[in-house]
Amino acid sequence: MAQLPPVHMKLNLDNFDLLMTILAFHTEEREVPGLANDAHDLMDKRMRFSRLCTDLDGRQYVDVFMYEDEAVEMIWQLLFAAADADMAVSDYHSRLQKGGVR
Repeated sequence: MAQLPPVHMKLNLDNFDLLMTILAFHTEEREVPGLANDAHDLMDKRMRFSRLCTDLDGRQYVDVFMYEDEAVEMIWQLLFAAADADMAVSDYHSRLQKGGVR
């Protein structure tokens, strides 16, 4: 029996639709190298391998399984969508290198 990918999410229908809308929007992006191709690949995989399910209370959700590299790319796609071009980005990683000390 085939093993399921290790990353598992249960998304309500609205969140799944929002996720797919963001990816669809990114498939048209031409200014950021690779973003459109990666978004297209993620959309294709989510549409092929995600399943519409119903819980015991009759509510529908989308069951999503993916591999770690797909999850990383999905996070990048969402961060890109959420980023405000005028937002000042802080250097949080240097705090991690110093053991999280402020």
